Amino acid sequence: MYMGTTTRNEIIAMEQKAVDRAYDCYAARLAELTGGSVASASASGKDSVANRLAAEERAAAYGGLGNASLVISRVDVQDSPGGEPETWYVGRRAVSDVRTRDTVVVEWTNALAKQWLDALPDAPGEVLLRRRLHCAQRVVEGYADDISVTVPAPRPTADDADPQSAAADSTTDTQQPDKARRPVLTPADLARLQRQKPPQPDDFLLRELQRSRRGSMRDIVETIRRDQMALVTGSPSDILVVQGGPGTGKSAVGLHRVTWLVNNGHFKAQDVLVVGPHQRFLEYVSQVLPTLGTRNVNAVQVTRLWDGEILGTDTPAARMVKSDERMAAVLRRRVEIECRPEAVDEFTTTASYEGAKPELTVTVGSTTLRIPRSEMLSLLEDVRQGDGSYRERRDRFRGLLVDRLLRELVAVAPRRSRDDTIRRDLERNRQVERLIERVWPSPGAREALRTLYDSEDLLRACAEGILDAAEQAAVRRPRADTADADPWTLDDRVCLEELRYLITGETPRRYGHIVVDEAQDLTPMQARSLRRRSAAQGSMTILGDLAQATGPHTHTDWDRLGTLLSDHGDWRVAELNTSYRVPAEIMEFVAPLAHTVAPTLPYPQAVRTAGDDAVRTVATEPWKLLGDTVAQATRLIGTSDGHTLRSVAVIVPDDSGWLDEISRQLDLAEGITEQGREAVSVLAAAQAKGMEYDHVLVVEPATIADRGPAGLRQLYVALTRSTQSLTVLHTSPLPEALTNPDGSATDPAPTEGEPGMADGDVPDIGTDVRVRVTGRAPGGRYRVKALSPAIDVPLVLTVRHGSVPPRPGAVLDCWVFAHETNHCLLTADQRGRQPISPTMAERYVAALGVFDDLTNGDGTIPENARDRLSELKGMANRVLRRDQADWVDVRRVLGSPDKHRLSLLRDLAAHTNRMLKDNDLDLNRLQADLARADWAQALNAAREALQHRRAALGEPQTESAPASVEQPSEQKEAEPVTSEGMPDTPAPATPATPATPAKKLLHSLETAAAADRTCKKHEAVRHALKAALLWADLQPADSPVIDVSRTAEDGHFLYEVLGAGRSTYADLRSGATRLLEINHTLPAPADRLYLVLSEPPAEEWSADTLHGVFGVHVLWRTPDSWGGQDAETALGSGEA
Repeated sequence: MYMGTTTRNEIIAMEQKAVDRAYDCYAARLAELTGGSVASASASGKDSVANRLAAEERAAAYGGLGNASLVISRVDVQDSPGGEPETWYVGRRAVSDVRTRDTVVVEWTNALAKQWLDALPDAPGEVLLRRRLHCAQRVVEGYADDISVTVPAPRPTADDADPQSAAADSTTDTQQPDKARRPVLTPADLARLQRQKPPQPDDFLLRELQRSRRGSMRDIVETIRRDQMALVTGSPSDILVVQGGPGTGKSAVGLHRVTWLVNNGHFKAQDVLVVGPHQRFLEYVSQVLPTLGTRNVNAVQVTRLWDGEILGTDTPAARMVKSDERMAAVLRRRVEIECRPEAVDEFTTTASYEGAKPELTVTVGSTTLRIPRSEMLSLLEDVRQGDGSYRERRDRFRGLLVDRLLRELVAVAPRRSRDDTIRRDLERNRQVERLIERVWPSPGAREALRTLYDSEDLLRACAEGILDAAEQAAVRRPRADTADADPWTLDDRVCLEELRYLITGETPRRYGHIVVDEAQDLTPMQARSLRRRSAAQGSMTILGDLAQATGPHTHTDWDRLGTLLSDHGDWRVAELNTSYRVPAEIMEFVAPLAHTVAPTLPYPQAVRTAGDDAVRTVATEPWKLLGDTVAQATRLIGTSDGHTLRSVAVIVPDDSGWLDEISRQLDLAEGITEQGREAVSVLAAAQAKGMEYDHVLVVEPATIADRGPAGLRQLYVALTRSTQSLTVLHTSPLPEALTNPDGSATDPAPTEGEPGMADGDVPDIGTDVRVRVTGRAPGGRYRVKALSPAIDVPLVLTVRHGSVPPRPGAVLDCWVFAHETNHCLLTADQRGRQPISPTMAERYVAALGVFDDLTNGDGTIPENARDRLSELKGMANRVLRRDQADWVDVRRVLGSPDKHRLSLLRDLAAHTNRMLKDNDLDLNRLQADLARADWAQALNAAREALQHRRAALGEPQTESAPASVEQPSEQKEAEPVTSEGMPDTPAPATPATPATPAKKLLHSLETAAAADRTCKKHEAVRHALKAALLWADLQPADSPVIDVSRTAEDGHFLYEVLGAGRSTYADLRSGATRLLEINHTLPAPADRLYLVLSEPPAEEWSADTLHGVFGVHVLWRTPDSWGGQDAETALGSGEA
């Protein structure tokens, strides 16, 4: 119902008195906390300093409101029909009258406050009025009623009660205001009045969304939605994953959940860890949590979770391997390989009498103790297969060995064994110490990892069956002179923590509750590490958006991370699908891109519009881009929400010169005040995650999209940072993923040389094509058909901004501009097809030879090396960006590389340049990086081609035609190839009889079985299985092909054992295939087939799936028994 201005002002005045009283009581309570506790401490004779500090800490927590308001809402409730209504105020702190102890403000985390918030307008329950108050600190500026089931009073008349008097009464007794005026309502009255009340727009929320932003967020207590509050107040058990798109408030939910958990006694603030993606998020935490009344929460940037300084950067391939959970299996092998049972033979002797067996001999004084070698090896193997860290098991082995020696001493020298110091003497016995050091040495984490990276043989032994040859090569790295000098990367630090845990059992500090923001970028190894930080019975709140995943592992669902974070325990996903921050126009513009990068995720729905100018796309020329960007930013600078200047962000591609240049131009631009300049941020796309601004300008989206596999997702992040308007400036065509309205655009970051079509059918970039226009295509493009040459792949024409659009049926001469996922992109614009000029050719030749000069010289660094490296990086960039006159010719000279290889070249040149700048060039590392990138030969070929061209041409080529560069042939004359390391022996005179297919299969299976049996864990499980069958009074057998088999009344069973770390579904599928092949070689097939693992399957569903597909049962070893649905039958203790 509409209320007049006077009535509204009167209500605000009444609420102002209530807020004033709340602040007075709040101030009195603060004074009581500081002064009262100190006086009490002094009076009781306690340590007054310690008590004063504790009191000050409590007061600081109770204070800390900053600019936030104390009171956020008013709720009137009626406990029972016919009863008198009660008035309550809800706020950021619990406030009571220090004299009467009456409640003045109920804290928002109180159970009653949640109950009132849960009330629905259509089913208000006991809530008669729910009024949100808009306060600037202690000043009430407005209000909005969510629920109002009372008829508002008319404008005051002479006969009416004085509203000011009523308001005064409410300040005297806040429990029951306006008693005389409020009628007693029945449930039928409440329902009838609610039906009569028209729906009201949520002006309160809209006002909050319209306020100016400055990059970071603030708390949402005043405007929190019901779906958000449900997650804030959810049970803290196990793992809660909050999946939410841009602007859904997931980060705010996580931090408000911290305060709710602390205030409701689930955890102490010191037992909570908040992990954020960058420093700006930590600043947000430091601003928001104190206003909510929570202090002393541990907050850390994710890259600083692990001890040690980050000194290096991994290649994308190396990071992909090091951060994968398979690396944990490699590291476990690296630790276990240190234990050498064969070293026992160095300490054994064999007596000279017939039938004597090797024995360990230990001399204690004049007594010689003997333990059979077989008993020693059995003891060693039992301890190795037990639980605990490497050193814990080592100490256990030492203790058991000493126990065995003591028993031997009791048998041969009973009196000597009663010596009180004998056990200590045995533990310190030099022979025992030497044996322990040789058989079970104790490595350090850093040295273990250094040797793993440095030794090809050691890496192969540890990674066999886990990493392929290319993955092993990716992580290879020579050791520096000292461990401190090694270029430790972020993922190395994570691996070092894993190693410390494996070696010593050391775990980092544990927390009761962990909150992780932007968790979609966690790597599997980081997730394992975070789980180690969770206390027993601890819980986590995981916040993220899979569509914004830009880490090395692009997760398409939460299964992998949820399983790792919960350690295969319980976890659940909750979704936030309403975008409050981002206007509907921007969400609509970005929708095709969102459906491309995350087609299975629900797309957030916006709650508001921002107007026709919310989205602008500005097509410009490369030489005008800088000026246009500054002009567009200047247009937005100085706008405000009526009180505060609006923030402006300019987001540019990573590693681009635009970052500094745009900042410099904005500093020099006329008409921008100091305050206006402070409101502008220029940042790289990678820095935009988690930020929010009023106006956002995104520069060259195609370049951002082209930056590696996560490029499109990074672009999605950049485009969704705005609360008011988005401006996109581009010289290249917008990415198809952004312009295709049906969401069927390209997959994330397609490789340029692999557009999803048969390679033989794809015309090279720069190829001339005559086409006929057949119709329009999405995104302002046109469908065309090739006339000559004949091309079978789909073709799409892009038209330069401002050009006359072609008519259907028109014949055009075009050329291939780019390869996209399912078509080739053509253009009739001749820009980019100029030949390399003589001036640039000279510079390019020098740049192409810089790596050769650095790696093959005498160690002297050329004076112009950095300039040449910059030029080489520029060559790669001009092809990637397609923004220079000669980029097509440069691409041909470089050998027509795809985007991935160009990115490798660009990054290698940039990294080497930085090393030269820091005077920290490592030639060995540079040679290794160059070899991994596989660019040395291509650069030499490109330099030779340019040198040949310069020598052959007396004049520069004409500017009218595209350059025609003869590419050096990549094929070489066929040469005989022999196996590496194979002696060149003559062939026998008589040819051998060719083996039958059955014999070849049998030989292959024998070879595989022999290789498997070199794995100690494989053999331990195999022998444990045989032992279990023997205990069941069955007779196990084996062969060079069969790991274990047995025949009994219930049939013929066949068992194939998989070694350490082989528990993924891919491993199980491979093992099942081999088991079927083994079964195929038998005279009669087995009745049951079992795959036996050394650990539980990595995926819960894999065992059932394997049985359903292959008919193979799965059995696995546990620390003290066997697992698997069919374990009893497999071990002979059940019925088949």
